Amino acid sequence: MKQTTLYTAHELIHALKIKDFDLYMIVAIGSHAYLHQEIATLYETDTKKYYQLFKESEYYNHPYLLSLCAANYRGIQQFSGIYLDEVKNGHSHQTLRLIKKGYKFLYHSIVHHPVIDILHLRDNMLNQIAKSGLDSTLSSFSYFTIILYLCRLTQTKINCTPYALGVLKTSFHLINQEVPLPSDSDDDTHHFMARYAHLGLKKKTFKLPLTHFISAIGHTHATEALKQNPSLKTAPEQLNTIAFSNDLARGINTTAHLLAHHNINIIDLENITPVTHASLTQLLALTSYVKATFQSPQPFEELLGTHLLLDALIRDYTAIKNNYLVNDYEENLIELNTLKADYSAKIDQLNTQEQTLLDNIATLKQQLKNIEEENTSLLKKLNRADNTVQSLQQQIKNLQQENHSLQARFTRKQEEDQPDTKTMTDYLMAHPCFLIGGHPTWQHALKQQLPTWHFVSVEDLNKNLSHLKKSDTLFFNDAYNSHAMYQKIKQTGATLHYCGNTTNLELTLKHLYEQLKNN
Repeated sequence: MKQTTLYTAHELIHALKIKDFDLYMIVAIGSHAYLHQEIATLYETDTKKYYQLFKESEYYNHPYLLSLCAANYRGIQQFSGIYLDEVKNGHSHQTLRLIKKGYKFLYHSIVHHPVIDILHLRDNMLNQIAKSGLDSTLSSFSYFTIILYLCRLTQTKINCTPYALGVLKTSFHLINQEVPLPSDSDDDTHHFMARYAHLGLKKKTFKLPLTHFISAIGHTHATEALKQNPSLKTAPEQLNTIAFSNDLARGINTTAHLLAHHNINIIDLENITPVTHASLTQLLALTSYVKATFQSPQPFEELLGTHLLLDALIRDYTAIKNNYLVNDYEENLIELNTLKADYSAKIDQLNTQEQTLLDNIATLKQQLKNIEEENTSLLKKLNRADNTVQSLQQQIKNLQQENHSLQARFTRKQEEDQPDTKTMTDYLMAHPCFLIGGHPTWQHALKQQLPTWHFVSVEDLNKNLSHLKKSDTLFFNDAYNSHAMYQKIKQTGATLHYCGNTTNLELTLKHLYEQLKNN
């Protein structure tokens, strides 16, 4: 009895070391030609949303997806958006709808069964397809992927033998398999590089159109034949035959007949395809790998010739396919609409900014106008003020002249009216008064001039002044005196005058004279 293991879908996915199960789901449904029309119908319900989900995902320009046939790429792209939307929102309605249509047999074989045999179910599916007579089919990994998805959804258990597990691993491994190339050159590669070294193959900058490369190889063979048989110099047709009947040319011509049968212009293809040091190194390594791995009976250069022409065709196909994929009209339309919306929003923003600037300019113009009007008004006021200042300055000048004239007249009048010292002394002598305080020297000089006056020194604070009457006149020297003396004099009630702040005898006499004269 065969050893079997019962897995859940999660356990089997883990055992197979599948890191990105979603990628396999996208390919399994998106590459199913029978579902393309249905996928397109679903995609058109919200094209922009689905495209944006695809564009922003890791599957946009994914190397594996780009390696698939161009005929399936649109379906893969469109289903990517639909599937990612369902994953994002946690449901599977559209995916199940497509599975029921494209994988109907698998759906009914799983949904009502608690346990299934995954390899047996795959084989039954292939038998169903063979009976249907379809002109295209799918890879085994696509069927295995759908089985795992449905089992995960319905919690159906999977019965798997070690052999079945190996088949599953191989199936999933093949879609990511890379062709290994030998790191070291073998004898065939060394021989080729040495034989055609004069063409500069070993230089990193080596580059020739494929058609010129083929001619150069042929010319080398003709040169070698001519060295062995110099008589061929007179037989150019025979030399030309030798040049283009070598192994490399044979491999190219064999492939060229097949391509020409499908209306592919070989000469044009050879003209547009460059052979570089890097591309030739890779093709030599690939040819060595194919010849050694598959034990090809073809001579090395013949196999290389086949690879050279196929490489040229693949490059042209890849360029066309990538151009088709990159320039898909739906993508371009969505991108253009997005750009248009962004552009319109930017235009609206700029228009708003422009209107704001225009409003600001209008405001600034009005403010400038107001400032200019205010400035004009201020200039007029300034002119009037200037005229007023000039008028006042003239009046001041006139008044200064008049004042100068009056002062001159007043000075003369003063000089004329000013009494002499004798007159003032006689008047003061005739009107004796009391003089309180002052420096003793100053008092002594004043006593010489006014012997009829009564003098009280600062030191006479205790002197009896009761004889003073209210009718008496007193002069008080506040510059040289005491507060106590002032209070004592104040109590007498006599008329009190101040002596002034000068110690000049002449000015003191004048001050005393004017005080008595005016009072």
